[in-house]
Amino acid sequence: MKCDFSFKHYREILNLFKKNGYKFCFFSEYPDFMRKKVWLRHDIDFSPEYALKFARFENKAKIHSTFFVRLSCPFYNVFDLFYLKIIREISNLGHQIGLHYEGNITNKKMIEKEVKKQIQILKNYFPMKNIVSFHRPSEFVLGKKFKNFISTYQPEFFKKIKYLSDSKKNWREGCVCQWLENNSPPKNFQILIHPVWWSIKEKDPNLLLQTYLKEKFKYLDNQLHQDSQVYKKKIF
Repeated sequence: MKCDFSFKHYREILNLFKKNGYKFCFFSEYPDFMRKKVWLRHDIDFSPEYALKFARFENKAKIHSTFFVRLSCPFYNVFDLFYLKIIREISNLGHQIGLHYEGNITNKKMIEKEVKKQIQILKNYFPMKNIVSFHRPSEFVLGKKFKNFISTYQPEFFKKIKYLSDSKKNWREGCVCQWLENNSPPKNFQILIHPVWWSIKEKDPNLLLQTYLKEKFKYLDNQLHQDSQVYKKKIF
């Protein structure tokens, strides 16, 4: 088994969890060290389109996970009809939707107030759960519990179980498969997968982001062409 960021290896990782008897859980279900459990999560930093590929694949594999969307994001607008449709489809495929909150607030009450407000806004458009993952989390939020919502970084899911992330296209503590092939793997895992880092074949992370940016330009170019008769020349 080759450790890389290909869709093939992602499939192998999920199959390893199944083979080892792990149950895929939502964050409303807390760790239970008598049973093998895994909390699979996707932070949608850049592309709901990429996230939808994972949602469809996991649905076919009879696996559910949680997808976290950004309310204020320079790369996509959750209220754009195109993206609303995608997020609703992810939910309809049996996955849960949470908030990928971004902010530099270091006041607990202010964070709770702002998160509550953002979740309420999003609930008007698609099914939302009171679950939050922090975008580029500061030390202030790591290991903390909050009122009215579950944080993926609260102790139960971050300190008391094994947390592995593919941030920056790098498994800092080794690929998930290496942990699962260990003679005594942890009972409970939280796994963070960023869809943007995965592709059919292994690619340089900078190249992946360049490809994403070109696709975004094409989308905006097409939208501008449709919305304005003045705009005639297409970039692509």
